[in-house]
Amino acid sequence: MKNISHYNAALILTAIFVVTQIVFVLHLTLVAGPRPFPTLALLAFVIFLGLWVHSAFVRYAGAAFVILSMAAILWAAFMDVRTGYTYMSVYWIIFLVVGLILSAILLFSGKLTKEMRDRRAVEPRYKTVSRKVFHWVIGLSAAVMTAVDIYHLSKD
Repeated sequence: MKNISHYNAALILTAIFVVTQIVFVLHLTLVAGPRPFPTLALLAFVIFLGLWVHSAFVRYAGAAFVILSMAAILWAAFMDVRTGYTYMSVYWIIFLVVGLILSAILLFSGKLTKEMRDRRAVEPRYKTVSRKVFHWVIGLSAAVMTAVDIYHLSKD
């Protein structure tokens, strides 16, 4: 079996993480009604795109998001008073294993740092431009969301 690079492993695990977030949002849609939390799935997809364009910022911010998501799932698992195993228990186990491995690779892998640096050196121009546009979109989105929050807080 061919050794998989840490960059490819991070992309694959992030794709699995995106799928688990989508499953979670769909579950919330069925259980909680029409307003689930699609932001979770969207943020997971943003992490995937950030890794694809070799963004170091998204790498570490994504690791923080994964760790916070795992903490939320653990909190929900410990607060669940039902006994026995359900399909959500299986989901939690898959989510935690994928999240733990993904966050460890994103935070602590020196090989991933080297691979991203090497890929940046030979990447096509569209990836460089995509990374810059990606960072601008993230910054502008954060500014707009902050302005909306300030507006709504000042109305109350």
